[in-house]
Amino acid sequence: MSYLERLKKEFEELTERLKKLGAFLNSDNVSAVNEVELYLLNLQFYHMQRYQEILNQRLNGSYGQVLIEGIDLIAMERWDQIHAKGYDTVHDQQYKTSALGNAAICYAIMAGCTPRMRKRFRHFNKQGRPPNGWPWSSAHFKPGEGDSDQERVRELTKAAALIAAEIDRIERKKQSPEAEA
Repeated sequence: MSYLERLKKEFEELTERLKKLGAFLNSDNVSAVNEVELYLLNLQFYHMQRYQEILNQRLNGSYGQVLIEGIDLIAMERWDQIHAKGYDTVHDQQYKTSALGNAAICYAIMAGCTPRMRKRFRHFNKQGRPPNGWPWSSAHFKPGEGDSDQERVRELTKAAALIAAEIDRIERKKQSPEAEA
């Protein structure tokens, strides 16, 4: 699947999620949500709309009209990990060691490699040999297909979101020490 095809698919999926969340926020069911949850849902809706706007501009080739900062990319990636892929806090608690941190390191290293090394990483990964330290199967290591700055930013974004997930896992462990036992 090409980069443009992935963007289109992501835009369509995000549009559907926005419709569902918007319908919920405008329904009578929203009264069952406490004030903090409602605030977080509205914040999530705002960031989803912002991301949709950015995707739309990328699809139309009009970069630069919306300044997107690294922290926005990271927040959107973490949101996607949780809501689109199901890698939520319950899922992340299954890891007893730094699996999430190790995965982040692998993506960060990939982003910093020369084109020659990036090609080797991709080649070995396709043969079922992910980078040393990768905690899961090679099917789960998805580096960029090219060597562009855009591909490197995507890998760094994944790395940072995985670091955020690992920090959250460690912080939750402090609140519930028996979860680590």
